[in-house]
This record gives sequence, C-alpha cells and structure tokens, in this order.
Amino acid sequence: MKNVFKFSLFLLFISCDNEGENTESLEVQIIMPPFNNELEIEKPIELVWSDEFDGTELNLEDWSFDIGDGCPDLCGWGK
Repeated sequence: MKNVFKFSLFLLFISCDNEGENTESLEVQIIMPPFNNELEIEKPIELVWSDEFDGTELNLEDWSFDIGDGCPDLCGWGK
C-alpha cells in the first residue's frame, strides 16, 4: 500500500512540473460589426387603431369587460 501511495505522489509531482515546458500564448482577435444607431425598418410603421381617453367613460363600441371566474379555470385574475 505504501508503494502505491509513493508512486501516486511521484506521478503527481511529474504532472505538476511545467517549468521545462514552453507554452505559447494564443492571440485572439475579436472583430465587432460597426455600431449603427439608426433603426433599420424595411416598411414604414402604419398606425391602424388608437383611442384617446379624454372623458370619464369608455366607448363601449370599442371596449368590453372580461370578467374572470378565478381558479381553477383562470388562476391569477378574477374573483
């Protein structure tokens, strides 16, 4: 058992010795694309619908109420 332990220590010392090895450094060049501050849009954005909330009531022709029934069907909102 002592011989196995000594042999293991010997292998450990041999594997840790890096003084005689010549290690070359690896140079890595990272090329980033140029930063473009302008947003590229293929088609112009077109507003299709909007609603201005000027009064105190909702226009019920455009809006409706969704009433949840709570769990187990719609957990997280409702009752």
